[in-house]
Amino acid sequence: ASDPIADWPVRGTWLRLPVIPDPNWLPGHRGLDLAAPIGSAVRSPVSGNVSWVGEINFVPGLTVVDLLGLKHSLQPVIADVAAGDWVQRGQVIGVIAASEHCRVSCLHWGVRDGRSYLDPRWLLPPAIRRLPAYARG
Repeated sequence: ASDPIADWPVRGTWLRLPVIPDPNWLPGHRGLDLAAPIGSAVRSPVSGNVSWVGEINFVPGLTVVDLLGLKHSLQPVIADVAAGDWVQRGQVIGVIAASEHCRVSCLHWGVRDGRSYLDPRWLLPPAIRRLPAYARG
C-alpha cells in the first residue's frame, strides 16, 4: 500500500460530506466539514506551499498546494502562516475561527485538482482496520 497523500487537519466528527456536482457549476458542497471548537489548532493536511491567506465573504482561510499540485483550502481558519511559506504535513498552521458555515463550530476542507473538486477522504489513510489474527479465529 502506498503512503496517504494527506492527514486530518483536525480530529472531529464528520458533520457534512462532500457532494461534488457534475458539471462543476451546479449547486453542491465541495468539501468535508469536520467539527472543531473555535480556537482549536488546525494542522496542514499536506506538505506544500501556502498559496493564499485571506478572506472570502468575511470568512478567513488559507490554501496549501501540495507536491501533486492539489489545492487544499481550509476555512474558517485564522492563519499563523503567510502566502509563500512552506509547511509540513501535520504542522499547526492556524486556529479555527467563528463561522456560520456549520450549525456548530467546524472546519471546511476542500481539495481542487485544477478546476475539479475531490473528496478529501480519498487522500487519507484507510479508515478500515483489520482485526488482529487472534481475533479473526
